[in-house]
Amino acid sequence: MKGNLKRILTLALMAVLLAASALPLPGLPPAARAEDDFVIENGILIKYNGPGGVVRIPHGVTAIGEEVEEVFKNRDDITGVVIPKTVTKIGDRAFMGCTGLVAAAIPNTVEVIGDYAFHSCRSLKKVVLPKGVTTIGDYAFQYCDGLKSLTIPKGVTKMGEYAFGYCDGLKSVTFQKGFTAIGKNAFACCDNLKKVTLPKSITEIWDGAFSNCKSLTDIALPKGVETIGPGAFVACRSLKKVTIPDAVEEIMDNTFADCTGLISVKIGSGVTKIWEYAFNRCASLTDVVLPASLTSIAPGAFWDCTGLTSVVIPDSVTTIAANAFDGCTNLRFVTLPRTAGSNFDGSHPKTIVIPDNLIPHDRPAGEAEHGPAPVQRGEGGVDRRRSYGGGRRQKQDGTGPAR
Repeated sequence: MKGNLKRILTLALMAVLLAASALPLPGLPPAARAEDDFVIENGILIKYNGPGGVVRIPHGVTAIGEEVEEVFKNRDDITGVVIPKTVTKIGDRAFMGCTGLVAAAIPNTVEVIGDYAFHSCRSLKKVVLPKGVTTIGDYAFQYCDGLKSLTIPKGVTKMGEYAFGYCDGLKSVTFQKGFTAIGKNAFACCDNLKKVTLPKSITEIWDGAFSNCKSLTDIALPKGVETIGPGAFVACRSLKKVTIPDAVEEIMDNTFADCTGLISVKIGSGVTKIWEYAFNRCASLTDVVLPASLTSIAPGAFWDCTGLTSVVIPDSVTTIAANAFDGCTNLRFVTLPRTAGSNFDGSHPKTIVIPDNLIPHDRPAGEAEHGPAPVQRGEGGVDRRRSYGGGRRQKQDGTGPAR
């Protein structure tokens, strides 16, 4: 009941703010109010001297601050703001630290929201991002804990680092059709973010975009996604399954590291390389499908994936780096391609399947610190298998373990 009342009051305040933009300022003529409370130079609002509360910025202002004006910074007595349709830019740190700000009515004419513009506005419950906005600066809404949901307009072409980082109350984000790129660390450490809706138009998800979003359980990556940056989903510990689109060519370092709840990964047919520690410490990972396009698996790519019991490495793979599967203590069955340098130290698989025409390397695949595995050979072109580390003997026909 109390939560519903708060929502009603917030919506009521928003309605008042929006209505206020069409009304004269109460008690004083507009010119007198602007002269007393606002310092405006060449259409740019550079200082506010008013009493706080709900602030209505005078019509005719084109920008709220420039690079360093910090017009309303740390004014914790401001509870609401109405921005006129003449404004096209909200400058850097304009409302930074306005901890009492509950609602902001931003018109569709605004194209730029500067760095730190609403940083640490912890009481901000709702903000409607304007349709005309193209740039959301670095840290623009960081630590806006009161925000519950967001809709990102399609016209945004630049989203700064940590633009919505550490918004602990944020639960859902929807990107409008036409949106193409999510910026670096844009939603990092949004602990309660559970739902993200991505449009088909999106092509880029940059470094750390959703890192440490601990409540994110599912995300559908559209087919058009081409780039997923390093650490994009690192430590998303509630994420259960992921399908990497075919348009992605490389899975970058630490992309899904520490996703301890991740069970299933399907890697698209366009991926050629899995970089360092891409799936590091994904302890629940039991099912990973590697595509025929894959050529290289970098060091530590599947480090400490203790739930992984088997892996089939396609013939396209030419390099499996040292420690790629280190710490996979339950990995028991591995199928190797014809030509690959490999190292399974620390995982000790019981069975490694290799083709008859495997190209040898200085250290045989499957050889661990305690020495090489014994080799048993099938007949007539059947895959040869090496068993060690307490594994059961192979049937002579090569079809499976003897009992």
